Amino acid sequence: MTVTYVEPGSIDARVIGENWVLVLGGVTRAGNRHSRRAVIEALDSGLDVVWFDGLEGTGGSETPDVPMVPADDRTLLIVGFADTEAKSLASRLRSPAGFQANNAARFIWRHVLRRVGSVLRPRACWAAIRPDVSSLSEAAPPAAIVIGDDYSITSAWYSGRIWRDTPLSTQLMVKSE
Repeated sequence: MTVTYVEPGSIDARVIGENWVLVLGGVTRAGNRHSRRAVIEALDSGLDVVWFDGLEGTGGSETPDVPMVPADDRTLLIVGFADTEAKSLASRLRSPAGFQANNAARFIWRHVLRRVGSVLRPRACWAAIRPDVSSLSEAAPPAAIVIGDDYSITSAWYSGRIWRDTPLSTQLMVKSE
């Protein structure tokens, strides 16, 4: 198995085979676990995988926590977009930094700004991965698009508009080779 870490905005669609799955990883721990299971299942089914990892589960170590599955000639492209998403307006609104100075600012952050940031987060995730998904549209359509968590639904919807005949699901729903 070939595992390749790709910086956001630099994905090359030519390294993907004809049979591949797009996994829109979650930005929550539960969504990341769900995405990881979908990646393992796709690799076991003989499919290449492009995984947009929004959590980039490093777990405190230097090497990301990647599902290592013994597969012969499968390709796993991991695009970590946590840093790109962290620079968005949604992320800044969700962060308490700068709002801890006084009680009024903390109250406004807690009851208004943090919630607005949470509402905008799915759109920020899509904005972070849009250039890569657009470059993937030059490849063969994926066999499936797997949704990692609730924050990935917006990205899945836009991806589904690119590949209209590709099934969108929270589970991997393709036949093995």
